[in-house]
Amino acid sequence: MTGMNVVEQALPIVVKTLAGKLGVEIHIGGYEASTDGHTIRIPALPIDGSPSLRAKAYG
Repeated sequence: MTGMNVVEQALPIVVKTLAGKLGVEIHIGGYEASTDGHTIRIPALPIDGSPSLRAKAYG
């Protein structure tokens, strides 16, 4: 398993844990990012996304 795969698998877990501590909900999926102040919606990356897209998304 490469380093990027580990980050890709861990990121949703870390984000949801942090969100829970902050009292917000995170939904990953769809095509558009949005929030209503309580729920944050983040689009999912395509599984076959380009390396540059993945690098931008994961820092």
